[in-house]
Amino acid sequence: MSLFQLRPEVEALRQKLDEFVSDECQPAEQEYEDHVANRTGEARWSVDAVPPVLSRLKNEARRLGLWNLFLPHPLPPTVSSASREPTMYLSNREYGILCEITG
Repeated sequence: MSLFQLRPEVEALRQKLDEFVSDECQPAEQEYEDHVANRTGEARWSVDAVPPVLSRLKNEARRLGLWNLFLPHPLPPTVSSASREPTMYLSNREYGILCEITG
């Protein structure tokens, strides 16, 4: 097995992540920059300074099963919830390969 070969289900996730980044995240960069462009000093760190595009992208990532991919194993029952659980649990190697896409 090659170091970069992925399980079929992880390869499908990699392709979905690649499409999400290229189709959704990269085009949203300008919207992000436009939102924060005139916020300087203390205004840059206010709640109002957080671009709405981040919430939209976060919700879409959750919907697509691209959320919390860094979790290496199930969360303890005391902190577990459906909104925090990833689609699948990845090995460090698999997660590292996916991180190359997200930067």
